[in-house]
Amino acid sequence: MTNPTESRRIRPAANLHDDPCFRRGCRRIGQERHSKPEDADRWPEISREFTEATRGEVGCLWFDWSRSLDDPTEYVLVEAFRDDEAGAAHVQSDHFKTAQRTLPPHLVETPRIVNFTVPQDGWSELGELAVR
Repeated sequence: MTNPTESRRIRPAANLHDDPCFRRGCRRIGQERHSKPEDADRWPEISREFTEATRGEVGCLWFDWSRSLDDPTEYVLVEAFRDDEAGAAHVQSDHFKTAQRTLPPHLVETPRIVNFTVPQDGWSELGELAVR
């Protein structure tokens, strides 16, 4: 089984110019959530089924969890989908509906979200911290 806190590589398109994300921009989402203190260490296991199902979606580019170094109850989810249609399919999936019921009891508050579309399919280099 894949550990939800481990990062994954983006699935490359066979031909980048045929990739709808390259042409229209991909949907990127960032979420910040705080687990209940008693569930903080178990969050990777609690979210595993949802994480694995989402990573298996055709339109999912990445779905990666990170844990705060300052607050052990804080997890940040960075996810990306090929396009708006893939994002819509995600929130209409059975595993998303299941997560809507099963994950909130482990949280202390409603997660905060940033949701936007960018005209690229991967990460850009941070020029200000270029390795020479």
